Amino acid sequence: SSLDLSRIERVIVMFTKRVTRVSVFVFVVCLFAVSTVSAQELRPVRDSQSGRTVAFRVTGSVPAVGEVSVDPARIAADFLATNKVTLGVKDPTASLKALPVQSDEIGYKQKYLQTYEGLQVYGTELSIYMKKSGAVTYVKSKLLNELPASVTPAVSLAAAKKLAIKLASSEAGFNKVKVSTSELMV
Repeated sequence: SSLDLSRIERVIVMFTKRVTRVSVFVFVVCLFAVSTVSAQELRPVRDSQSGRTVAFRVTGSVPAVGEVSVDPARIAADFLATNKVTLGVKDPTASLKALPVQSDEIGYKQKYLQTYEGLQVYGTELSIYMKKSGAVTYVKSKLLNELPASVTPAVSLAAAKKLAIKLASSEAGFNKVKVSTSELMV
């Protein structure tokens, strides 16, 4: 039996054409998925009394199809960088500290704490909620725009501890109050 090289060449060419068609199809499907996920709109949710924007509903995102590896921290960081003006964040990497991602049966939550001059801003946060597919669905924002010019404490640490003990003792009625830890915040 002699080897028919022309027949083998035809089989290789046919196989290559099929693989190329499949590759092009997969590429087009992936390109479609990427382009549809980026078409998002943020709709503000306002406080009924103050009118201040407290959250954003995200519409227009298309969840990914099939098994997809999702990195919620990266998705949240990219979303924040893309929408920083709308969210009122000048420099997300300098003014927000990411906490560990939380997950449940519905999806993920990436929570950030606001910082200023390296200090945490008391009572502030920004949370980005995502489906398991990685589609951002909701953003809750409690950030301050007006911050003090100086972060130098007005009282010493010892004076702050004494004041905390005095307030806790008088308001809560505790006799033996002890400050175990302290943290400087804006």
